[in-house]
Formats: sequence, structure tokens, C-alpha cells
Amino acid sequence: MPSTMKPYVRTPYQADIQKLSGLTEHLLESNLVTDGVLAQDTTQLQSLWAIRETIGESAGKAGSVYKYDVSVPVGKMYDVVEKVRRQLGEAGLLGEGWEGRLGVYEGGRVMAAMGYGHMGDGQSLYRVDARTDG
Repeated sequence: MPSTMKPYVRTPYQADIQKLSGLTEHLLESNLVTDGVLAQDTTQLQSLWAIRETIGESAGKAGSVYKYDVSVPVGKMYDVVEKVRRQLGEAGLLGEGWEGRLGVYEGGRVMAAMGYGHMGDGQSLYRVDARTDG
């Protein structure tokens, strides 16, 4: 995962596709988002949802997964992720060169620390993936 990746948003509801396409285009052109995809049919929507549903299981095969369901003001959602990463780094759990990096870490006990979930309602899921080997 590139170190420049930022949070992403997935909207699981059906909407006016023209309005949603226009919004996506605006967000991409204004650099508020760097990438996006709109499911074109039910099959694509189910495929995207399946990816989301298997992330935790996949991470669990590589080590331990710690999940936290946290309520914080919407404007502070990503601050929690950054603070957790900073604390894990300062504790020596992210390995070398973690400062300012997003995504997957190498050389430390923790492989990843991220936030995801229903952020629009002040509820978010936070996950820390840790190695269980040596």
C-alpha cells in the first residue's frame, strides 16, 4: 500500500447514478479523493462488498487482528488513527521508518493500523493487525 494513501469512502446505498457519478467526478477533479469506483450493476456491488467482508479474515491469517468500535466526533475520526499509529510507533511496534507512513508496516510487531466503517454517523471501526510469529 503506497504511503500516500488516504482514507476512502464506500457508499453501500443505491442512489441516482448521475448524481453519484457527478459527485465522484467532482471529488476526483478537486483532489479530495485520489481514486474511486462506482459499481455498475448488482454483481459488481456484491463483488466490492465481498472484498470488504473478507479483509478481516484475510488479515487474521497473517496474525492477530484487534478490532475496536469507537464513537468520536466525525471531524476527529482520522485523528484517532493517526494517534494510534503514533503511539504504536513510539512504542517500537511499527518497526523502522514508520513516521508519517500509512498502510502496511514492515519490521515491527504491528503490520497495519487503520480506521474504517460507518464514519458518517460518528461510529468507526479501528483495527490493528499484529504478527504472531517471532
